[in-house]
Amino acid sequence: MEESANAEKEKAEESKPSITDGSQQVRQMWNTLWKLNIKHKIKIFIWKCLIGALPVRAAIHRKTGLGDPVCRICGEEQETVEHLLLKCQQTQEVRKVAPLQWDGAVDQQGDFKRWWVRISEARKRPKGMEHIGLTANILWQVWKDRNKKEFENISSCSAASTIGKAQKEWLEQEESLNTKTSLSPEETTSNIEEHYQGQAEEGTIILDVATTSHYDQVSLGIGVIAMRHPSIRLVEWALKERSLGDKAIDEAVAIKLVLCKALELHWSRIMIHSHNQELLRQLKYKSPSNSRLATLIDDILNMQKLFRMCLFCLVKEESIVRSKRLSSHALGIIVDEEWNFLSDTEH
Repeated sequence: MEESANAEKEKAEESKPSITDGSQQVRQMWNTLWKLNIKHKIKIFIWKCLIGALPVRAAIHRKTGLGDPVCRICGEEQETVEHLLLKCQQTQEVRKVAPLQWDGAVDQQGDFKRWWVRISEARKRPKGMEHIGLTANILWQVWKDRNKKEFENISSCSAASTIGKAQKEWLEQEESLNTKTSLSPEETTSNIEEHYQGQAEEGTIILDVATTSHYDQVSLGIGVIAMRHPSIRLVEWALKERSLGDKAIDEAVAIKLVLCKALELHWSRIMIHSHNQELLRQLKYKSPSNSRLATLIDDILNMQKLFRMCLFCLVKEESIVRSKRLSSHALGIIVDEEWNFLSDTEH
């Protein structure tokens, strides 16, 4: 009877509608994530969990029809983000020895985004940000442990070992915060002034971004060319998304996607070229014209902080002709296309 009741409860949780992206709860969640004093790679990991981009077995099977969707650690359920990080027997053991308790979010375990929104509410409490940061580190260690089992066939670490590694990495990051020197007022002002105009330094990754959409279609084509300044071509992308019928919003979607890719490639100094003057003006003055753009601009500005340098520059459309052609090409593709010309993962 108890198992049946639990199954019904979980089913009810999973049937709840996802929290809307433009809600105040979600905006606060993203702001909290980007402000955490944790490593960038862990922020990106949590971000992937939240947008459904983590390559867990169930997601891979759903998208490709290949592989076994069942969790390799317990062999009992499909390996979704929720199962792996919140429900798996191994994860439950980790939670038992963790110095933190997440009992207040148990009722949200059927939806990782809802669960993380509830966890993020701890920011209001004393040492709340530290507790959220440690939680992210624990989840990261669970994911790393899973990958060792998945790809190297290494047995799972003990729960105590997983917690120990998470605490060690978290404490190291906390200590680094205490020794980090801040920018002088002159340097800060200079960076703000240069956010939207200026010449690229040698080694900076230049990203030409263009979008194409048609009024009679719902598709958005995105073309991106990445070059290492001054003239080394690195990669080109043709990406396809859903158009929202507004040029500024479509361009913001494209820029956010490009920032995600740049972070995944560990590029630390980038300059994004766009010919959408209206969007760049709204980014510069943080003055979105509607609620949808407000969410996107918040996301873009928060992601911008993850780079050592991230500039947005207005360019003439004729200077990004190649990326414009790629965006038109992208309207006809089924899956995203990528052309690599040079491996570049330099920080």
